[in-house]
Amino acid sequence: MESRFTGILLSLTGTLIPTVSLICMLFVEDSPAAAVALLTVNMTIQDLAFTGGFGFCNVDFAPAFAGIISGIGMSVSTTLCIAMPNIVAALTPTVSIV
Repeated sequence: MESRFTGILLSLTGTLIPTVSLICMLFVEDSPAAAVALLTVNMTIQDLAFTGGFGFCNVDFAPAFAGIISGIGMSVSTTLCIAMPNIVAALTPTVSIV
């Protein structure tokens, strides 16, 4: 199979199936197990669009600076992962789901 065709197929699959599963979520009202199953299918298949499709690869983009680009991206994402619970807590001081 040609690599271009494989990328198109995986990207298409990784976007259409999660769309259908999210639409099906509208019709799941009384079954938490079905909702969790649909979300699991959604997230699993959606990863095809990022891992097997036309994903961004630092080595292809800038081979000499791939490590630096990866480090900056991971530092930004880790900082946001640490900061977001505090930001959400500040924005919703009286609201609790639990």
